[in-house]
Amino acid sequence: SSINIGGLTFIATSFKPIFMLEMARSKMTPEAMNTSILQAKIYPPEDALGKVGFLDELAPQDGSESVVEMAVRRAQEIADTVQQPSFRNAKLGMRKQSLVTIKGTLEEDMNQYRK
Repeated sequence: SSINIGGLTFIATSFKPIFMLEMARSKMTPEAMNTSILQAKIYPPEDALGKVGFLDELAPQDGSESVVEMAVRRAQEIADTVQQPSFRNAKLGMRKQSLVTIKGTLEEDMNQYRK
């Protein structure tokens, strides 16, 4: 069983971590989340980026920039652009409910894999 970033393939297995569901809920459109969870639908990268909303960006397929290089570049662009603490507060406000849910269920979530 594996996780596929173009979909929620962990749903089709016994691997059902709450934190992954919360991450999906915070990123995906309701329709895409429904088909990903209830039908274990896998989306091609372009759809995961565009119509589904699971991804923010795709690394160039030509290899001109690695995923790590792209992530570092984007992080630097954000750091150079946004104002703190406004950015931190906005991001926390957007994700607060998911963070509360994840924190409240993490121990139980992890226990199912310790057996």
